[in-house]
Amino acid sequence: MNYVYQREKQVREELDNLYKSLGIKNRIFDNVEIDSNYPEEYGLIQMNAIQPPRFPDSLFKSLGRALHGQNTTLFFDDGFQLNSETFAILYEACRKIQLLSGNNKILLLKNPWDFTNFLHLKKAFPNAKFIFIHRHPIQVINSRLKTLRSVLENKNPYVAIQFKMYAKLFEMRIVLSAFRLVFLSEFFSEARIWILSRNLTRAFSNFLDNINSLESKDFISVKYEELCIEPDITISKILKFLSIEQNLAQNCKTQIQPRGVKLLPEVNRRTNYICRHLKPYMSQFGYEI
Repeated sequence: MNYVYQREKQVREELDNLYKSLGIKNRIFDNVEIDSNYPEEYGLIQMNAIQPPRFPDSLFKSLGRALHGQNTTLFFDDGFQLNSETFAILYEACRKIQLLSGNNKILLLKNPWDFTNFLHLKKAFPNAKFIFIHRHPIQVINSRLKTLRSVLENKNPYVAIQFKMYAKLFEMRIVLSAFRLVFLSEFFSEARIWILSRNLTRAFSNFLDNINSLESKDFISVKYEELCIEPDITISKILKFLSIEQNLAQNCKTQIQPRGVKLLPEVNRRTNYICRHLKPYMSQFGYEI
């Protein structure tokens, strides 16, 4: 509607002013700078549009799923993935983007929570092609724990704006305390590694078991580490896969700001455990075990 009534510029300015009034310059948990033009994952659009779940029952249900090692964002993971309820929401968003950008342009969508859902996505969008970006499991777990710590220790104003259910969590002290106990306390440090390791094991097993169901022309796998070290080569590889004319006018490496990665103590103590459980996946993509 903002496009129809020519309010895009006004709405962007209002959002930028809101960020400024709250002192928001980046996402905090990873220091990525943001403004009204920053692209977010489509899972957030889905979650904010579906019927709100019952509180606090759904939060405890999500926590219970996490404790059983099931795939979860800890905040209503079902809505983050494409399903029969969220398909219409994503489809409408895609149509709007194409209207604004032009139907002749390829639409690139990102949503890590649909990593295990690619067969359903292919069924929903038969012409879709997939770019799988893989990362060392140790770094994945370390990154998830750091993000969880950041968003649970203190209310993140940027995330609260983007994700209304996260904002709601901070209105429920008992539920928030339960999440903090499990994901912040030293007492549950081993349980956290077990939860995330089992989560990844299931996700990666699903990938290895089902990836051959896709035709080779419909997907490409690249490593996050290669994308960071050799972005131009990796992006050229992706563009070739998509049959897009390569016109990299700028050196992509100059636009990347590598962040030093320091393992959390609880992750560092359990690297052998993590690697042992994720050996098939790590072997498949050449990660040192």
